[in-house]
Amino acid sequence: MNGAQMHLIVNHVPVIGFPFALVLLALALARKSDELALVGYWSLVVLAVSTYMAVDTGGDAAHLVHALSGVNAAAIRPHAHAAHMAFYGGAVLAALALVGLFALRRSRAWLALCAAGTLALSVDLAYVAHLGGLIRHPEIASGFVAPAPAQNAVPARKNKLAEDK
Repeated sequence: MNGAQMHLIVNHVPVIGFPFALVLLALALARKSDELALVGYWSLVVLAVSTYMAVDTGGDAAHLVHALSGVNAAAIRPHAHAAHMAFYGGAVLAALALVGLFALRRSRAWLALCAAGTLALSVDLAYVAHLGGLIRHPEIASGFVAPAPAQNAVPARKNKLAEDK
């Protein structure tokens, strides 16, 4: 398994995991549940580690793919920068979660602070994922215009939902 494969495996964990942790923290707040708060706090700690793994494997992935055909090498640097910023955000959230676990276990205000930070980081990670997609998928860029089909191209599939209207 090479660095690009490893990066593709681990980079989805924080992108999906932090919104899941947000749900846990929000439920802990709504239900005033110490058990859900503990699970939410521990989730933030584990997810910060997964964010580190995603950032750490990103360099290896970049070295492997930057010269491949179809790769937008100029998109790698903004993605890497945004990923590093998200890692720092995850580290701060993990530190807040550890304080919540060991010092402020029953503080609803602390739980709300962690939930707000998790919401902000979830949005940030969605942006990081979008920037990562731009490396290999130009069709997700704003302003993308699909090229005209070639003469011998296979016809595009018709949209079944559009036909039903």
